[in-house]
Amino acid sequence: MSGCSLLGENQWSAYKVTVNVQNETGQAIQNASLESSAMKSQNTNENGRSELQFRSAGLHVVTITAENKETKQIKIALPQDDNKIINVTLSVKPQLN
Repeated sequence: MSGCSLLGENQWSAYKVTVNVQNETGQAIQNASLESSAMKSQNTNENGRSELQFRSAGLHVVTITAENKETKQIKIALPQDDNKIINVTLSVKPQLN
């Protein structure tokens, strides 16, 4: 029986996209938050990467936020973007005086 439940867990994700988040000089941004209504929110690792998994095809909007950085939204179209690496650059948030 446990084999069946493991099989079910492995099959939930139909699509996978890797997002690589960096700053303007190309340095990885660790702990950037990635959120979408189609997936559980998660953070980037020490290399600025996060693997996103989606259950369904279609257009998915992912919001990326990080401390002291401008928020950015990206669009992921599935199945076209399946198994792709998407590079995202977050700019420094302007200081309000």
